[in-house]
This record gives sequence, structure tokens and C-alpha cells, in this order.
Amino acid sequence: MTADTTTPPRYDPEVLEHAVIAEALYLHPQHLTREEFVRNMTVGSDDPGQGDDVNVAINSLERSGLLRDHAGTVVPTHAAVHFAELFELP
Repeated sequence: MTADTTTPPRYDPEVLEHAVIAEALYLHPQHLTREEFVRNMTVGSDDPGQGDDVNVAINSLERSGLLRDHAGTVVPTHAAVHFAELFELP
């Protein structure tokens, strides 16, 4: 039997994406630069790789059409904001 050489992610990607979109919607209409957003999401963390994981989540949400980069800031799309309003999400 061969050993599994794949490394599992440190954080569940869906849970991290949920946290990122929730934070972006909570902050809206205030927008942070990507660097500020990542720092805000990782404050108090002892894991130096967590910022990379947050960036991966941001990229995934951008590809999904829920976040966009507007002049270097992390912004929820109109569709994400409208969905949150319809379902009374923060």
C-alpha cells in the first residue's frame, strides 16, 4: 500500500469562503484593500499561512462572481449584496 502524499488544506475551503464573503458583506459599503482585508481576517492568528488561504478564498469568490477587485479593494458584487438583502444576511 502506498502512502497518501497529498496535503489536505489547513482550513475547509467552503468554510473560509463563507467567512470571507460574510466579512465583505458586513463591511459593505466600506471597502478594504486586499492587504487590509487579509490582515483583518487573520488578526490574532498564529498561522503564517492563513493569509495565503484567505487570498485563495478571495480568488475563488471572484471567479464565482461574488467578489470583485475594484481599484485594489475587495468589493462584494451587486449580486452578492442583493442576495444578502433578500435573505436578510448581515
